[in-house]
Amino acid sequence: MADLKFKPLFGADVTDGFKVTRIDLKTAGSKTLEMNNSENFLDIWLNLKSSFRLKNNFVSKNIEHNSITFVSSRYSNISIQFEGNSIYKCFHFKIGKEFISKCIPVTSGSLSPITQYLLSNRSKGPDIMCSSAPLMLTLREFATGLERPPIMAVAKSLFYTAKTQELLAYTMFDTGKKELFCSRQKRVTNERVSRIKRLLKDQMAEPPTLKQMAESVGCSQYYMSRIFSKEAGMTIPQYLREIRIEQAAELLRTGKCNVTEAAFEVGYNSPSHFSQAFCQKLGVCPALYSKSLGPKPKAV
Repeated sequence: MADLKFKPLFGADVTDGFKVTRIDLKTAGSKTLEMNNSENFLDIWLNLKSSFRLKNNFVSKNIEHNSITFVSSRYSNISIQFEGNSIYKCFHFKIGKEFISKCIPVTSGSLSPITQYLLSNRSKGPDIMCSSAPLMLTLREFATGLERPPIMAVAKSLFYTAKTQELLAYTMFDTGKKELFCSRQKRVTNERVSRIKRLLKDQMAEPPTLKQMAESVGCSQYYMSRIFSKEAGMTIPQYLREIRIEQAAELLRTGKCNVTEAAFEVGYNSPSHFSQAFCQKLGVCPALYSKSLGPKPKAV
C-alpha cells in the first residue's frame, strides 16, 4: 500500500509544451509506476527526499536523494520503482523538444550532452540518455518556490513558464570546466552557511528548527552544525543571539521600540533573558543603551 499524491502544478504536454508535477509518496511496501515516454520530451527530476530507481530495457539508474536527473528517450517507457517504508518528495518537469528549441537554439554553443541528444537527429543514437548530478543549493531554493508561487492564479502560466525557462538556463549548458572536488566542497559549504544565515535573519523572531534548516540545505543536522561552527566561528544558537541583539540595538537606537517591544520583536519571550543577553553582548543594559550613545545631533 502507498499514500501517493501526484499534484499537477501547471501545464499540459501538448498545449503548453511542458508540465510541472509535485510527487509526494509515503510507502508501506514497494511500489512501481509506469511512465510513458516520447522522443520529443525531456524529463527532469528534482529529487528532494529518499532514493528511487528509474528502469527500462536499456538502463537502470538509482535516483539519489538530493539530486537532479535528466532522462531523454526515443521511445522506451520507463518504470519508477519506490522502496517500502519510505517518504519521497520530488518535482518532475516534462519539457517538450519544441519548447526547449525555442529557448535554446540548436546552434547555441556549450550545450550539455543531453541537450545535444534531445535537439539532434537521434536515429543513430542510443535509445535513451540518462544523467544525474547532486542538487546544488541554488536548485534546492528553486524547488521550494515551485509549490506556492507568490502570484495570483491568473499569472500562473507566466510564472511556471518563467520557472521552466530558469531551470533550462541552470542545466542545459556545459561550461566545459570540471570542478575539483575540494573546490566544489568549499563552494557548497559556503552556500549552505550563507543559506542558514539568511534563514535566521529572515525568521529570527520564530526561527526554523535545526531539522528544518538541515532539510533546507540538504544535509544532516550534525554536519550542518559542524560546518556552520567552523565557517562562522560560532554555533548556530550563538549566531542567532548575535543577530537578535544587533537588531534589538538598532530598534532601541532609532526609538522604534521600547525595551519590552524590542525583546519580543527579535524573538525573546522573557524581557529578563533579553536584558541579560543584551548586557553580555554590548556591556550595557538595554534600558540605558540609548543614553550611552550620547545625545542625538540636532537637525539643522
